[in-house]
Amino acid sequence: MKFLTKKLNLRISAFSLLYALLFFNIAIPKGGFKIGDIPITWGYILLILFTPLFLVFYLKAKKKSVKAIVIYLGTLFFAIYSLLFFSLGEGAQLGKLISFLSSVIVLPLFFLVFCSSTFQNLYDTKWDEFISFINKIILFISIYGIALFLYRNITGEWFTIPGITVNLQDPNLDWKYNNRGVFRKLISTYNNGNIYGLCLVLLLPFTEFFDNKKIRYVAMFSLLLTLSRTVWIGAILYMVLLINKKTLLKIIGLMPFLILAIIFLVNNVLGFDVSSFLISKNLGGRMGLITSIDTTLFYNTEAPFIGIGEIVYASIVNYFGLFGLVLFLVHLFSPILVNYGNKNRDFKILRKSILLYGILAVADGAFNYIPVMFIFWFIAGLTTINFNKQLVKESV
Repeated sequence: MKFLTKKLNLRISAFSLLYALLFFNIAIPKGGFKIGDIPITWGYILLILFTPLFLVFYLKAKKKSVKAIVIYLGTLFFAIYSLLFFSLGEGAQLGKLISFLSSVIVLPLFFLVFCSSTFQNLYDTKWDEFISFINKIILFISIYGIALFLYRNITGEWFTIPGITVNLQDPNLDWKYNNRGVFRKLISTYNNGNIYGLCLVLLLPFTEFFDNKKIRYVAMFSLLLTLSRTVWIGAILYMVLLINKKTLLKIIGLMPFLILAIIFLVNNVLGFDVSSFLISKNLGGRMGLITSIDTTLFYNTEAPFIGIGEIVYASIVNYFGLFGLVLFLVHLFSPILVNYGNKNRDFKILRKSILLYGILAVADGAFNYIPVMFIFWFIAGLTTINFNKQLVKESV
């Protein structure tokens, strides 16, 4: 009895820590302060503090997931390759280097390995509660984002809580590429419309576990208000992955009206020329990232590392060469590759998030920015679960 009580307390502690970690990194990801130019968020402070604890939880687990280790090994090839690049290269900006290494080495190890036993326990005992928690976060950031969008565009002022919704040393939101004509983008607690939109697109599949249409519709409406082309594309791609043939035919029938609405919004409300806004010749200022690529087979050691640009794959080629790109693709898609042939519904839902990021990274992957890769590897970590059941609930 004493052993069972101790085991139960350990499990509850792991769940509580995971919930806290996810809340601070997804609900209020920008809260924190700066040391120099490096943002220190409460979420990442918790990540540092909790990592040893989750290692203990993993080591104490009787059953360890072989699949988790295999997926993690798939990420190691690019991780090791990139470390060799930094040892041979011309130096790197400290903040960008820390961001890159945490995204490529720390987060995969934490979520794919250290959290794997906790994820499995969640799936076996409290999966419905866990999914409900994630859906509530999605609803919170969506509603807060819509309210902030209306408040800013009506009053001309941002509502912020320093240290919670914005960084203590970085409270000004107007300079963060949030202008779109006479409007300011919907940014929620993410301080940037593109980052918010990208992260929410990755989280949208969680609304499918209980088929929670209400939360999905609120989230989709908030994505529209980001006024971001990349985010709109992501939302459309998600709908394509979500809908069945009957619904698809209905949407095709409504498409002319949707196109007219977009044209009206862009031309008359935002004040942009429709063709230049929807089909930007310079890809929204990103064309320079493509034209400046120095394509090599292996490393480009003459290029000092200043971070991964918006077009993720172009930056990978620029620094790590074509061979590095191949390793990076294995790194990114190892959760799908290892789970190849898995027909479980829950896995298929999670797979959508990974595929969506892989596609959107062609245009804007926000690789350097918190909490994009945190969310990506959290979702990837859930694919280490040995799925063996289907959810039966219909709503949160």
